[in-house]
Amino acid sequence: LRQALYEISQLESTTVSYTNPPDVSYLELVDVVREYLTESNTGERLAAVTAGVLDAQYFFVGREDVYIKVDHVNVADENSNAAGDVEIFDSNDEETLLQAIEVKDKPATKADIQHSITTAREHELDEYLFVAGQGFRSDDERNRAVEAIADAEIELILLTADDLYSSLKFQRRAGRRRFRESVGEFLNDMRAQEDSKDSWKNAIESLAD
Repeated sequence: LRQALYEISQLESTTVSYTNPPDVSYLELVDVVREYLTESNTGERLAAVTAGVLDAQYFFVGREDVYIKVDHVNVADENSNAAGDVEIFDSNDEETLLQAIEVKDKPATKADIQHSITTAREHELDEYLFVAGQGFRSDDERNRAVEAIADAEIELILLTADDLYSSLKFQRRAGRRRFRESVGEFLNDMRAQEDSKDSWKNAIESLAD
C-alpha cells in the first residue's frame, strides 16, 4: 500500500490557479481556514497551511530568499530523508537547514513526540516544531508526551492549529496576502489531491464576495 501511495504521489497533477482578493480582514481569513481544515485529506491541508504561515513569517521579516520544502504527505517516512513534513532551508540548494516542522493532523501520541525528538537529533537541530492539529489521543498521552519533551536535550515546541491562526495577526495585511498565495502554491508543489486544491481556491475566492 505504501509503495502504491508513493507511486500515485509521483503522477502528474493539475495546477490550480485562483484570484487572490487584495484586502481581507484577519477574522474573515481565519474563518475560511478553519473551515478548510475541517477535512483532513491525508494531512496535506494542514501541512500546506503550516508552510504558508511560515512563508508569511519569513516574508514579513524580509527573508524571501529562504526555501520552504513540503514533501508529499503520502510518501512514507522511510522513503524520505526529510527532517520533517515542512523544512526551511537558507536557500534552494538545501545545504543549510534552518527549521523543521512535523505536522500531525490526527491525535498525537508520545511515540510521535519521541520520533520527532530523534529526527531533530539526527539532523542536528536544537529546536523542532510539532503541530498537533487534533491535540493528543488522551490527557494521559499528552502528559507522557510533555514529560518526554522535558527530558529531551533539544527544545521541542508544541503548536496547535489555533497557534498557527494567531501568528497571522502579526503579519499584517501584506503577510496575510502572501499566506493566501503560498498555501495554494504549496498544494500545487506537493501534488495535493484535487479536492484539497479546489477547496482552497473556492475558500479564497469566496473572500472577494
